[in-house]
Amino acid sequence: MKGYKGFNKGLICRGKQYVENTVFEEDEAVMCEKGLHFCQNPLAVFGYYPPSNAGELNEYAEVEALD
Repeated sequence: MKGYKGFNKGLICRGKQYVENTVFEEDEAVMCEKGLHFCQNPLAVFGYYPPSNAGELNEYAEVEALD
């Protein structure tokens, strides 16, 4: 499933550093509470990561859930 994810500048989300073209895994996932998260609708990402945060431009990526 493809989706869209928002990040603070530098591909940082909730204190975790992400890197392009890299697979990330979590030991446990609870929908909308814990684990990796993304939106299926690209415009929904703005509800979590608006275009700017304290003057810094946020970043966005198309992602793919493997499982």
